[in-house]
Amino acid sequence: MTKERLPIQMEPSWPTVLAEAYRDYLKKAHAVADAPSNPMSQATLAKEVSACVEDDAILYFDGALAMEWSNTFIRIRNPRQSFFAAGMGHLGFGQPFANAAKLLYPGKQVLNIAGDGAFGCTLQELETAVRYNLAVINIISNDRAWGLAKEIQVALYNHPVGVDFTDAQYADIAKGFGAYGERVEDPKEIKPALARAMKSGKPAVLDVRTKTQGHIIDPYFADVCFKRCELPRCGRE
Repeated sequence: MTKERLPIQMEPSWPTVLAEAYRDYLKKAHAVADAPSNPMSQATLAKEVSACVEDDAILYFDGALAMEWSNTFIRIRNPRQSFFAAGMGHLGFGQPFANAAKLLYPGKQVLNIAGDGAFGCTLQELETAVRYNLAVINIISNDRAWGLAKEIQVALYNHPVGVDFTDAQYADIAKGFGAYGERVEDPKEIKPALARAMKSGKPAVLDVRTKTQGHIIDPYFADVCFKRCELPRCGRE
């Protein structure tokens, strides 16, 4: 026996409420990106990169905070143009996937925007890119940490453990593979550095020095994940 489907009724005010919430969200995001800081925030990096993305570029967002801020600022104009794994089980997929995309679409701009932790999982694929002459541009948001894990530890315990990295020189590592490598510390240098990387015609790594910057949506994400959970405070207030 087939059940009769009830007609879907939309709350009339919903589109207006949604539009207002989105405008407020963007206002807060831009305030974070535009706030001066040294190193630059991950929000600033994403906003600067957004101005350099070609209309038909293929984009990979690899990591947690790097993925969140990239999704906030980088406008997607076409279906199947950007790729990320929101389930958080994806660290390291960006560069090998980007290599495959460049192999299929050699004439398109292909960018992999990754956290340093995520990029480190598969940085050896630079050798693959060099061997097959796949001019993918990897933009690393290098906050020298597992950023999201650090943010959570600080929020819960005010004491991060095991999440900070040494200052790996990813631009030098890229050069060691025969790729183009450049370190960037000034937001104003992101656009010209990206132009130099593209002009090189090589696989490229832009190692951008950033600070860990929690995303404005993360508190809501935590409310969903930890709702009704008793979280240990480890003796810390």
